[in-house]
Amino acid sequence: MLTNAPTYDWQVINLRNYLNVSTVGVSSLQVGETNVTALGQGGGLVGIPGDYTPPSRFVRSAFLRHYATQPRTADEAIQLTGHILNNVDIPLGIAQSKEGGQIVSDTTQWVVIKDLTNNRLLITDYAHRTDYLSLDLNQVFAQDRPTSVLITALPYPKGVDGTKALLK
Repeated sequence: MLTNAPTYDWQVINLRNYLNVSTVGVSSLQVGETNVTALGQGGGLVGIPGDYTPPSRFVRSAFLRHYATQPRTADEAIQLTGHILNNVDIPLGIAQSKEGGQIVSDTTQWVVIKDLTNNRLLITDYAHRTDYLSLDLNQVFAQDRPTSVLITALPYPKGVDGTKALLK
């Protein structure tokens, strides 16, 4: 886990507020003569904060990282990381504040996942959030010269059109 604010040690102390949260919810409870049943899975997560402040995003990502089924392969790790990051991604217009009488919006501008097994970097910007661009760092660094490209200028893949599979 990383954090931009508050400091990491503060974030870890804050996790103490969520010791009661669990991946296993209570399926039913006898209240007097009435048996009250859960509405569905996920009830053990009641109490996880859903706002977009850094502490709430840290709690969600720490919980997901700790309790999610751990990946067996690099590809599974990338997939899990993407799911965790989707839970703390800030859509434009959701996290706003007033600065000098003007409303400004925070947003997740870009996301990077580092595949340490295959030495790849997966990058996406706000406009291509569901399409990661993969960079083979072995090849990038083998060229023995500095390279610099704006994230917004990278050649992001287009979404896959599955229409033909449905028309067979």
